Amino acid sequence: RDYKMMERLMAGCSHVTKDPSTRVKMYMKWHQGLVAFSKKDYDTSSALLKHAIYIAEKFKYSDSIPHLYMAQGNTMYEYGEKPLKFYAHAEELCHELEVPNFKLQMKILYNMIVTYSREAQYHHVILKCKKAINTLCADESSYLMSEIYYLWMKALAALGELDEFEELKATTRIIYEHHNSMHLLDKLEN
Repeated sequence: RDYKMMERLMAGCSHVTKDPSTRVKMYMKWHQGLVAFSKKDYDTSSALLKHAIYIAEKFKYSDSIPHLYMAQGNTMYEYGEKPLKFYAHAEELCHELEVPNFKLQMKILYNMIVTYSREAQYHHVILKCKKAINTLCADESSYLMSEIYYLWMKALAALGELDEFEELKATTRIIYEHHNSMHLLDKLEN
């Protein structure tokens, strides 16, 4: 994302005298929170995202709420707090959307997988990886596939499941070659 451009666009709107709609206020708080996050100002980011979540929930902007909870989870992680409750809520809300958002669903799953991996909860990593891969296959997509398989194999290795690790590595090699991400396989071997 181009956060500097986002910041310039929001600054350009500061001269508008007409009171913006609640949806515009929510978007402004959300994106100001993202800009603050990019500047590593996590206190401001968290406060702005909480305000955006409040507006979105109050006015039932259900298409935005999962994005906001995912962003809040990212901020909480950088704050040193556990983000999983935010990601889990975002995932739950994502399933309730009238129009499914595949890419958002995958980003949320990926964030959950990364968090479980960082917390050495390898059984959860594997379960979420399987769910993510099944979702990708159902949608005929390879979005984040290399990264998800990498974390799956890393979890298998950490659990000492070396036969499964080698089997998965062999069957997914073509994916890494196709996505030009052999560096991830190399990291597993080192």
